[in-house]
Amino acid sequence: MSHTDIFFLKKDTFIKSSVKNAFLSAMYVWQHTAKHYCGLERFPMSFFGDDLEPMMAVWNYHSRNPGKMKIHDAIAMQSTMDNVLLEPSQWLRLVEAFELFGQQHPNSSFVEQAAIIRSVMESDEGKDVVAIGWQQTSVNGDTPWYCCEEDENGNEIIKVYDPSIGTLHHWLMESVDETEAAA
Repeated sequence: MSHTDIFFLKKDTFIKSSVKNAFLSAMYVWQHTAKHYCGLERFPMSFFGDDLEPMMAVWNYHSRNPGKMKIHDAIAMQSTMDNVLLEPSQWLRLVEAFELFGQQHPNSSFVEQAAIIRSVMESDEGKDVVAIGWQQTSVNGDTPWYCCEEDENGNEIIKVYDPSIGTLHHWLMESVDETEAAA
């Protein structure tokens, strides 16, 4: 079964936790946004050269409609975007949003994700976290948050993404807050 991975990035290593059934994470939020905010029957899956605008309207609902989306819905949606990271100082804000979303949508995985994040960030393991990121589905084997390389002796070394120098990511709460400020 597919799963959603949560990555707690540190300087030279990371912690990874998973929740089962990736459809209870990103796809769940996309379905909710499509129905509740966009007035659609379901999330409009269209790939492989189809018109992508219906999907983009769902994914970008918050940024295209500042002030019209509940903030906890916007935070849950933004957590499903490609290459998004959470600033470690914002973990409690995210957890509270995930808990509220999960209470309103008990069939989603957001309460479980909130518990995982809270557990790590309140422990000694959370002290050195520099960012929190997601891989929404294990079906896609690639994640931008680390890579494996070989040193000159052929030994495998893991390189962890460094948000202080990397340019691949965007900050989750910064994106949400900029949109809310435009409302």
